[in-house]
Amino acid sequence: MIKKIQITGVFLMLLCSQKVFSQHNSGDDTLKFKSENIKRNTQEKVTVYTGSVSVVSPYINFDDAEKVIVDENKNELKIYKPKKFKIIHLESLSKKGARSEDEPIIYYTDTKELII
Repeated sequence: MIKKIQITGVFLMLLCSQKVFSQHNSGDDTLKFKSENIKRNTQEKVTVYTGSVSVVSPYINFDDAEKVIVDENKNELKIYKPKKFKIIHLESLSKKGARSEDEPIIYYTDTKELII
C-alpha cells in the first residue's frame, strides 16, 4: 500500500514539474529597430530605416542592413543587403529563383513568412 502511494506521489510530482519548469510564451512579437536615419509617412503607414539598420525579434535578427522599409498596411518588411542574418523561427520560407543583390528579402510579420 505504501509503494502505491509513493509511486502516485512521484507521478504527480513529475506532472507538476513539467508545468513549473516549462518555458512560457510571452506572446511578445515586437520588432526592435536600430538605425542611423528614420523617415515615417504617417498617411501611408510606411517607415524607412536607413544606415546600418539592425533588427531584433523572436523570429529574425540581422545587423548592418543598408535599408529596411516597413509597410504596416501589408505587414511587410523589405530588407536590403543585411549582414549576419539569423532565422530563429518561421512559419514559411520561400525562394524566388535567382536573386540579385539589389532585390530585398521580404518578411511578412502577420504570417511569419520570409521570401528570399
